[in-house]
Formats: sequence, C-alpha cells, structure tokens
Amino acid sequence: MSARRAAPVLALLAALAVAGCGDATAIRRGGVVASERLTIYSLLPRPAEGAARDIVDGERLALREAGARAGGYTLN
Repeated sequence: MSARRAAPVLALLAALAVAGCGDATAIRRGGVVASERLTIYSLLPRPAEGAARDIVDGERLALREAGARAGGYTLN
C-alpha cells in the first residue's frame, strides 16, 4: 500500500481509537459511576489459598445475600 493510500486508513484507525476511549470526565471527578453494572475486584494476595480464600468466600456470600445488587447497581 502506498503512503498516499495508507494516510487515510491510518487517520481512520486513529479516530476509531480515540472514539473508543469515551469520555473520562466522570472518572477524573471521582464518585460518579458511568454504568449501572459494577465489577468487584479483590486485591488479596493468593486469593485461592488459606485465610485469603476464606475472605473471598465471605465476599461472595455477602454479594449473593445482597442479590448481587447494591445501591441500585448490579454487581459482577
């Protein structure tokens, strides 16, 4: 592909990449959730072993008992 033909393709790819990023204003401000679904992460070291496993099981139980919902949000 010649450089002349590649330039529009590269411009289109760049525009698509920027458009895919979305608006990060809500993220920078903090305290704003941009979706109705939240994903919960646990940062425990080795969450499949020992006491960390017990904590993860407790977190999952609490989420299940709450119906996987909190404050109007669906939880993953």
